[in-house]
Amino acid sequence: MDVKAPKPKLQTSTISAPQPKKPAAPPPAAAPAKTATGWGPRPAVAKTVGVTPPSTGFETAPARQTGPAIQVTAPTPLIGPKGPKNIDEAFDSIQASASAPAEVRRHVDNVMAWNMKWDLATKATKTFDFSYFSVERDAYGFAYLGALLQQQYKGVQVTGLVDYMANSRGHGFVSTGLGADYMQELVGAGAKIGVYDAVGTRAKSVVNDGLTYKAISSDHDKLCVADAGTPQAEGETGGRNVAGAYHQDPADNPKSWRDDSIQIKGKATEGLSEALRKEMNGPAVTMMKKDMYNFDEHSTELLGAFQLMEKWTK
Repeated sequence: MDVKAPKPKLQTSTISAPQPKKPAAPPPAAAPAKTATGWGPRPAVAKTVGVTPPSTGFETAPARQTGPAIQVTAPTPLIGPKGPKNIDEAFDSIQASASAPAEVRRHVDNVMAWNMKWDLATKATKTFDFSYFSVERDAYGFAYLGALLQQQYKGVQVTGLVDYMANSRGHGFVSTGLGADYMQELVGAGAKIGVYDAVGTRAKSVVNDGLTYKAISSDHDKLCVADAGTPQAEGETGGRNVAGAYHQDPADNPKSWRDDSIQIKGKATEGLSEALRKEMNGPAVTMMKKDMYNFDEHSTELLGAFQLMEKWTK
């Protein structure tokens, strides 16, 4: 008996080709954090050796100098070619040829600021440099000129600069017939006194350049240095001119100014003297000349004002 083996049944299945996977979508970029300087991460600030970032306070701001000061021996650009990206970077990028160690003291009290200013004017033994927007015709201005005249008589070379606009029309000591005679007493004794943007200089700028800001420009520097370039060099700068309104106690004069003065001792004062020298040698300054004939002599009056102030401050 023949037995036939059953035919094997073929099992079929459908095989699908693998489908390519879609690439995963990149995660959304995180929004940049907004900083005080704008969108984007805050750039790294190049720190100056020995200097800490400025404080956000004012009255309690610590001194920035915390280590050896940088000595810069040659003039360099104030700001780098790319420019600062924030105020910290701008401050730390500033360089000056007069950078040097210094002792500093801040004077917020008007009377103490005057005592300091008076002490500098009377303690100099070799030179005294000053530049003020105004030296006014009041007890303080007359006494200050008297102190400088006394110093010039003693052999201290006095060099100074005042602004014409602030001191003209009898407010100060630069207008002919309205105070210039007093300043000319210093010049007659050997002092070198410059006037910033006198009438002739302003008129010349209008003729040459037309009506521009040169015609109304002024010099607002307020500084002085006693014995510049010596180990005992000391000076001051800030916002106070030579006038009672800047140096009177508010209890005595409620309209007196509230201002600041910074007393500086050390080699850093050379920067103040350098600023004065550059201004004095510039085209905007006219050197005051002594009287050809001193018919109205004021030296006794100025020296008397000096003695009165000396007695009062001591």
